[in-house]
This record gives sequence, structure tokens and C-alpha cells, in this order.
Amino acid sequence: MSFRGWRRDRQIGGVRPGDGRSLVDFRFRDLFGGRSLFFIGLASETSDHVYAVDVRHYAEKIARKEPGQQHGWLKDIVGERLTEQILGSGEDTGAQERSQGPPAALYCDGVQVARSNLPAAFPVPGGVIEVARSSYGLTRMHFVPRAQGGTAGGPDDASTAVMLHPHRRSPEGIRARIARRFPFVSRVIGALAVVILIVGLVTGLPQGLQMLTEIPLIADRFGVFTSPFQFPAWVNTSLLIAGIVAASERALTLKNHWLIDLDTTWSALN
Repeated sequence: MSFRGWRRDRQIGGVRPGDGRSLVDFRFRDLFGGRSLFFIGLASETSDHVYAVDVRHYAEKIARKEPGQQHGWLKDIVGERLTEQILGSGEDTGAQERSQGPPAALYCDGVQVARSNLPAAFPVPGGVIEVARSSYGLTRMHFVPRAQGGTAGGPDDASTAVMLHPHRRSPEGIRARIARRFPFVSRVIGALAVVILIVGLVTGLPQGLQMLTEIPLIADRFGVFTSPFQFPAWVNTSLLIAGIVAASERALTLKNHWLIDLDTTWSALN
């Protein structure tokens, strides 16, 4: 089995059954609440269904153990009452999860059927829906069909992956509408974001390296590297903010790259 297949199987193993709640429509406040909502229509053996993936970027991870089994080892040592005093009541945790929702949930025809931490791989008719994110937004929201003769839930041809459709009022949906209606403007925005990320990376890496070599233990052994870019604090701050905005813009199109995380990580050190 390939590493990709092993990783997908591991993500499928982390999927928990849904609680049957109804899908809440995307509201205006969700624009600023860290929520993404995507859809895809899939056909099963008997009928057609609409699947939705609801991602709450700021939600806490859901426990992998079933309710009532969390922190069982601690309860065996100090008792249930003292465990609740230390960690809080399990009922409160459940209520918080119900109010916030899990990090990612799969809905079929408006009913929650599965939930998972991220990254996730939800088995659906004909393949799986893969969901992943970075520090700035989603990096993957794709249906990967099962290859001919492949095992259930184990597609092996990522080249046929299809991106789900974002809700029209979500940030990703608004960005997609801009791309459809104003393709030239969209290309300019994308190119500008890439330039900002490259500039931030080229100027940020040497400064980060200088900070690293200024650590006494490293400086005594290897000396201090002097960055060719010596900017005032306001310039570095501006580059950091611009890099975050550019990375977020790229994330709205699900066109992410490891350089995006590297760029803003190094910039944040300055």
C-alpha cells in the first residue's frame, strides 16, 4: 500500500458517526466566524443525494473516544468526581461540542451522517471526500472517485479528484464568483498574491536565519549570519500582514503550497 493510501485509511478510521442534526444554512455572521461549506451531488445504487461538508475552523477537536470513555485511566486512579473537578464535566464538554459543531462534518441531504477532525477522509458512494486545511484556510475539499476495481473507500487515482462547490455566500464562494465574472481581475489578484508571498519569503528567510544564528550556542560555534535585508520594524510588520492576506486569498481558491506556510512562518519571526 502506498503512503497516500495508508494515510487515507488512517483518516477514514478517525471518522465518527454523525449525530443526525440538520445542516444550518450559511449565515452572514459565518463570513467572519471561520466556517466553510461545500456541496456535491452523488448517486448511490438507489437514488441521488446531495452531500455537504461543513468545516468549523475554530472548533476544538472532537475526542476520538466515545462519550463516557474519555480520561478513563485518570478516573481509575483518582475517581470520577475528582476527575470532573480537574478536567470538567463530560456533559459540559458534550454540550460545548453540540453548540460549536465538530471541526468537519458530512451531511447527506441535510442530515449529519459523519464527523471528524482534520485532515479527514469521508467515505461516500463511489469514493471519498478528502478535507484538509493549513493555517490560512482549506487546502483540499475534493471528491476522489474510486478507481475501477479499487476497494471501498480507497481510491487510488488522485488525478481524477473533483473539487466540491462552495456555498455562494461563503468566502470561498464569493472568491469563486469573482473568478467567474471577472477572470482578468481574478488573475491579477492571484498574481499579486503570489508576488507578495515570494517577496516575503525572499526577504524573510535571511532575517530568520540571522535571528537563528544569533542564539549564543549557535553563534559561538558557527558565527552570526548577517541578512542582506535590514528593514525597520514597520516594514517587516507590513510584509507579515500582506503575506497573511495573500496566503488567505490563495487559500480561498484552495490553491495552497507549502511555501505559503513557510513564508508567513519566517515573517512572523521578525
